[in-house]
Amino acid sequence: METNQIKTADMYEAAMYESMGFKLEKIEVDTINRRQVASFYYSGEEIQRVQINYFNGETTVNLLEFRRSYARLNSLLGSAKKEATDKKKALESTTGGQI
Repeated sequence: METNQIKTADMYEAAMYESMGFKLEKIEVDTINRRQVASFYYSGEEIQRVQINYFNGETTVNLLEFRRSYARLNSLLGSAKKEATDKKKALESTTGGQI
């Protein structure tokens, strides 16, 4: 992972990056204990500094932008989870149910 890129599974943290204009590189969905878990990958200048500020409680965002970002990510997450489920079903059908 590049130094100007971070990975998070926290939707609130992801919405914060989104609302601050960082670039969403990808959403990765994994199945852990039969439960889908998503990771968001963001990149941009100073993203590590912003992440540290977030964990120290020193970040402020425009609430309306944050709300819009959260809704957008929630929609993208739903699509990513559906796509992961469809891929898993297709793989199971080609392998006879064995993955």
